[in-house]
Amino acid sequence: GVELELRKLEGQVEAIHENLLYLKG
Repeated sequence: GVELELRKLEGQVEAIHENLLYLKG
């Protein structure tokens, strides 16, 4: 349900955040 969607979204945000940190160097 909603909780699963939120968890998926959280994972995506975390991945994007890591990518941004990587790009910044």
